[in-house]
Amino acid sequence: MPVLRDICLSLNFYRIKEIAEESAIIESKWDHISRNTEKKVICTVGENVISNQAHIDKSKLQPCKHEEADTIVMIHVADADTDADEIWIAFATGKHFRYIPIHDIAQSLGPLQSRIIPIFYAFTGCDTVSSFAGRGKKTAWDTWNAFPEVSAVFRQMTDQPSTISRDSILPLLERYVVLLYHRTSESNSVNEAREVFFAHKGRSIESVPQTRKALYQHAKHSVYQAGLILIQCVLLQPVLPSPDLYCWKKQDNGM
Repeated sequence: MPVLRDICLSLNFYRIKEIAEESAIIESKWDHISRNTEKKVICTVGENVISNQAHIDKSKLQPCKHEEADTIVMIHVADADTDADEIWIAFATGKHFRYIPIHDIAQSLGPLQSRIIPIFYAFTGCDTVSSFAGRGKKTAWDTWNAFPEVSAVFRQMTDQPSTISRDSILPLLERYVVLLYHRTSESNSVNEAREVFFAHKGRSIESVPQTRKALYQHAKHSVYQAGLILIQCVLLQPVLPSPDLYCWKKQDNGM
């Protein structure tokens, strides 16, 4: 069976997401790339795909409704080869550069954790969801391993994004976040933990968990990003509800 790493290296795909105000820059990059290589070049621009080779099947690549490069690249990966045994990610630069075998990681995690890890990724901080102050991915991962019960909520947020409610997700999420800030705390309430950490342990306001209300908004942001956007990463035209149903508010200058 082919190795996706080798396929990507041999074809040397380039992915460019068009942004209206940068269209001229994108066009100049495209001309340079497509004219100075013998490789097959495929580029997503807006909803459509362009290539330096005339006779390619674009049916699984366009029209593409995705807005994020992170999900657009998955459309291209799936189109490049759908029966690969291995998927490798090129990581870091210079002397730290290496390939990471994603297939080995997925196997070690198992089916459940592999499926719900996008929610963990979004919930603990990504480009569209805020992170927990002073709590990085490693601390969050260690806390998940120490409190695996939260996996049930991560699964609900993944598989049933439209049905989540305060009562269904907050009890376990609150406990997880409390442990994220203090591993030996016995509190199940972020509001209670805030008081204890701030008033009795002398922590700064930046070093205590968010309120229960803010945590629910944070969770809904995570659901929209991972349970609705990332979960549909290989669909050309994902179906997304209005962001305002997930605690986003539209303003003149954005969300």
